[in-house]
Amino acid sequence: MLNPLVSIVLPTYNGEKYIKEAINAIINQTYKNWELIVVNDCSTDSTLKIVNEYTKKDTRIRVISNETNKKVPASLNIGFNEAKGEYYTWTSDDNYYYPNAIEKMVDFLENNQEYGMVYAPCDILNIDKKTNKLYGFMPPLVENFIENDIFGACFLYRKNVAKSIGKYNEEIDLANDYDYFLRIALKYSTAKLNEPLYAYRIQPSSLSSTYKSKVIFDGIKVTISYYDNLLEKYPNHQEIIKKIIGRRIALLNKNEKELANLLKNENKKILYREAKCFFKSTQDEFYLDFMKKLGGIYYFKALKHQLIEFFSKRKSSFYPINIRRYGDNRGFLTTLEENTDVPFKIKRTYYLSEISKGHDRAHHAHKHSKRVLSAIQGSVKATLFDGKKKETFTLDNPNKGVYFSNKVWCELSDFKDNAIVLALASEKYYEKEYIRSYDEFINYINKRK
Repeated sequence: MLNPLVSIVLPTYNGEKYIKEAINAIINQTYKNWELIVVNDCSTDSTLKIVNEYTKKDTRIRVISNETNKKVPASLNIGFNEAKGEYYTWTSDDNYYYPNAIEKMVDFLENNQEYGMVYAPCDILNIDKKTNKLYGFMPPLVENFIENDIFGACFLYRKNVAKSIGKYNEEIDLANDYDYFLRIALKYSTAKLNEPLYAYRIQPSSLSSTYKSKVIFDGIKVTISYYDNLLEKYPNHQEIIKKIIGRRIALLNKNEKELANLLKNENKKILYREAKCFFKSTQDEFYLDFMKKLGGIYYFKALKHQLIEFFSKRKSSFYPINIRRYGDNRGFLTTLEENTDVPFKIKRTYYLSEISKGHDRAHHAHKHSKRVLSAIQGSVKATLFDGKKKETFTLDNPNKGVYFSNKVWCELSDFKDNAIVLALASEKYYEKEYIRSYDEFINYINKRK
């Protein structure tokens, strides 16, 4: 096929700082037969205005605006649902292609029909000297991609591959692209180009070890979910697959017997690295205790993490908490006690239930009251924003909860499986301490600074 159309989707939320650079890099591609579908995910800054200026100048660019904030996976699905090209890719508002990126990838796939996807390394911007300056540099070998997201941020895959693989998984937030590319790799051959074709910017908000650990942790859960598929696809690599994923399943399930065996036979450095990731992602002290069992220097590293976590929570406006749960074959007992589990005196208890399908709740903040939320049945997503940091917590187990202080905007969405959400509050109900308008909330916290 000569000069096939390439569909590029660009999901964006408040991307005014760099989105011009991202779009200009697409306009300046040496390959000219492309369409750009910008999916504006309810930006509150000047992003939409900037994009609309481009749509007036270039008919290859169009914009779709979500009515509600849907996050990246859903925005990708919305964008690709409108795609008309023979090849698909997507980019971010804070990254950009090098001028010959699309041409190089199209040329490879046009001349190598046996491959379903091609990817290229990315130069990483805004990094320290210790960090690898390339992203997506590993070859697509099974021993690589069951431990890492090797595909990076510069890639191109065929339309028929996308139709076969299906949509991006909207249940996965931080590792949705890894999940998608792993699905491709399980069904099609993938290839890597050796030349960096993309600039990947690490934002200050993404530099924290907690954020990186959550990305890795989500990737680990993705890999575990494809355990049987990987064993079937790569029969000659079963030993390494069972070793790596088996270790992670033991950690995720807190299998004491398997973990005791790992303590005897596995490399302690590897166990520490993964237990640390599990702890930073879940805040579950089980993993601190496991790190201490590694002994030696790892015992003291675990103590260090414990102290860091203690002091960071005292400064944080919101964070996940673990709820004690006891049980046997007769059932379970779950407890929440003041000061031990809940960092305030409980003055009000209530719960949300029987939420109509597709409806959200909360969408408010409190001037004085603090909260702890937990899904005692089903699951729900709690999105919290304190004016600086925004994070979504998935509450899908009675032993998981989230604490947030006053002056934090809360949105509850994606209620599933007849979710019942328990809420504990530090204050009795008082309507005047509610902030029910998002604009009013922004004004309120700005005045308080």
